[in-house]
Amino acid sequence: MIIPALPIFKSALYDKVDFTLPIHPSCPWGIVRTRNRAGCTFLGRKNMDFWPAVKSCLSKYATFRGRASRSEYWYFSLFCFLISIAASILDVAIFGADRQFNPISLVSSLIFLIPSISAASRRFHDLGRSYWWSLIGIIPLVGIIITLVWFCTKGTNGANRFGEDPLAGSEVAPPVPNPTS
Repeated sequence: MIIPALPIFKSALYDKVDFTLPIHPSCPWGIVRTRNRAGCTFLGRKNMDFWPAVKSCLSKYATFRGRASRSEYWYFSLFCFLISIAASILDVAIFGADRQFNPISLVSSLIFLIPSISAASRRFHDLGRSYWWSLIGIIPLVGIIITLVWFCTKGTNGANRFGEDPLAGSEVAPPVPNPTS
């Protein structure tokens, strides 16, 4: 299946690159092939998209080793948030709004508890920190802000003590001239 590479936002690169070439189908997150107006092809892996990130986190249900990129962690967090909203709506629709016990929300929260902790652990590993740093969240307000800032920053480049870079090869390679026919 060939999926077109689409720009998410307009940038300086947008004016210089033709985004009509396909993403390579054999790579799990896709190799982006773009050609600029000078006729040079660029290869590079893009960040994880929504569904591959969700599948990755669910396939690593209780895997606390390795690293998780920002896109993998935040897309999975968004997925969990959307599931919790849907579960709350179902609870209200089935059991009524005046109920104290919400069984569907409880079950969905329990199902996603371990994968959420696992993804957070791998996100800390991507930053070069052990999961013990999550205890900083105990500090009221300041700890949560620090953790949020860390989770929004880019992980360490290259391999660290927790494993290989999850975005290895994601930087756009130097241009390769296209052979003229």
